[in-house]
Amino acid sequence: MIKVLQTTVNRKGGKLKVDGRIGKNTIKYTNKFKPEPDRLRAYRVRYYINLIRRNPRLESFYYGWYKRAIAT
Repeated sequence: MIKVLQTTVNRKGGKLKVDGRIGKNTIKYTNKFKPEPDRLRAYRVRYYINLIRRNPRLESFYYGWYKRAIAT
């Protein structure tokens, strides 16, 4: 879910490459912009919705993914 973190930081003004890797810039900008937990949860839910849009057969997994996204 590093890509979700990077996307969230970018929406707050960061300039990260969304590559799914934790590097010095990911750490630097995460510490600088400190994304709120609710914002991260919202982007995780959005990530799962986008998966389902690309592959509708995955919709049966949505409820479990949603619960997981909001639990953390």
